[in-house]
Amino acid sequence: MSLTYRQFLLNPFCLLQILFSLICFCFIAQNADCFSSTEHIVGAYYFVWYQNNEYTDLEGDGRDADDNYRWEPLPSNPCDMSVAWHKKEIKDMMEALIDVVLVDTWSPSWFWNSLNNLVTAINELKAEGYEPPKLALFYDTPLLSGPARDLTNSTDLAYFYNIIKQFYDVVPDSLRAKIDGQPLLLFFIPYNYPAARWVDYWDANTFSYVKNNFVNDFGQTPYILTCDHLHGDFYGSWNGADKDGTLQDVSSATDGEFRWFASLGDSDGPLVLPKTISISPGYWFVSNPHPDPTYPSSTYPKAYRHSGARYTSDWTIANSNRSGRFLVIIETWNELFEGTNISESSTTTSYPDQGADSWGSDPRLYIDITAQYAKSWNDNIDFNCMFIDDSISTSMVAGSVYNATITVRNIGDDKWQASSFLLAQDDTDGVPGLFHPSTPNFVNNRRVGLGLEQIYRGKPLNFNVVLQAPLIPGVYTPQWKMVKNSSIWSTGSLGKTINVTQPTSARFWQLYK
Repeated sequence: MSLTYRQFLLNPFCLLQILFSLICFCFIAQNADCFSSTEHIVGAYYFVWYQNNEYTDLEGDGRDADDNYRWEPLPSNPCDMSVAWHKKEIKDMMEALIDVVLVDTWSPSWFWNSLNNLVTAINELKAEGYEPPKLALFYDTPLLSGPARDLTNSTDLAYFYNIIKQFYDVVPDSLRAKIDGQPLLLFFIPYNYPAARWVDYWDANTFSYVKNNFVNDFGQTPYILTCDHLHGDFYGSWNGADKDGTLQDVSSATDGEFRWFASLGDSDGPLVLPKTISISPGYWFVSNPHPDPTYPSSTYPKAYRHSGARYTSDWTIANSNRSGRFLVIIETWNELFEGTNISESSTTTSYPDQGADSWGSDPRLYIDITAQYAKSWNDNIDFNCMFIDDSISTSMVAGSVYNATITVRNIGDDKWQASSFLLAQDDTDGVPGLFHPSTPNFVNNRRVGLGLEQIYRGKPLNFNVVLQAPLIPGVYTPQWKMVKNSSIWSTGSLGKTINVTQPTSARFWQLYK
């Protein structure tokens, strides 16, 4: 029997269902671990497998002209896979407004050590008040070492899935990037050229197997994106031909596609697919042979950076195609070997085609470009904050002075810096200004500056303030917010109820009289 609209609304069970659904919706919307497939987020490939700068810096001095590398990390920041190195890189990714770290997954023991260090680094940042980006697996299929795998048989399937399980055994639930509550997994192409095959056979059951086992192990259904080859489905794509030329369609068991090779010179700008867009700053493949003989030839065309012009163009086109697409993928954060990195880098002193291309004058140029255009891509408001802690006393004596700390986190895309951003007591709270002139970076009794601090999204800031209680006893409810350009107020606020009493001596003389 069907219910009328009125009966439906008056039915207690139906009302409970509605309430439960609303609670679940609000939980998902507010859950920092979860993105929506209707949002717009930024991911970047992150490589942790440069052991002691292997393939990038054999001498350990930060640059290696013998290998003809063009863009390299600064000598002060070698890729040593330590917790400190990961923390520095993750902070830089936060400044670039990157939401998801797409961790390139490899198989040697040092990779797993590095992954553990990455997780430790992020947990340490969270303990320090940061809100770092989330982690997702980028399954780099060349890690399937040995003969090409047959992912239609149980032995190779188990091997294939075990790497996924190992990754998410290390990455806890609170650090996982999720789309609509589902942990995000990306899979590179099954082969690249017939001579470089990592997977011979697969079908839709390959990814059904992954999903079913992931549910059994982690209680969650993964959100799977598979790589589509630049040159079309028939060539090296999961939705394409296997070794025997049989066309496979895995779309029934996956959630969408993305493309690698946004960096190749013969690609015309971003690689746009129904759900994803891939962009790149440029491409330089080394001219010396790769240690892995199956690696593609160095004869790929180069995509010149032109001091960031190519990357800016990619971003501009991506932002004009954001409708219906939730993920823009940057190729790459730090793939130094192929020269696609946007991480803090410098130019080597001598390399082929030096006159034809340029990184630009600033080692952090591409971090700044990313932050600039990610603001247009994502759905975040530019200016907002979250007050996460304070030590303000709720009992004060009239006229007395108190030290306190107010901790606030930037949760908007704007970077707070200089005099444009202030911690402010709300002008409409009806409470006298409480900041004492001895407060660091004091502006007036209702405003405190940042000093030299630069606070990007996700970074916390401790304001060490000195408060002077009102001279007249009573109950006061001051409100603090962040303010931009003297007139734009943050939604996030800190409210306190403070009981201000008379000094003891004043009460004594009143009693004496």
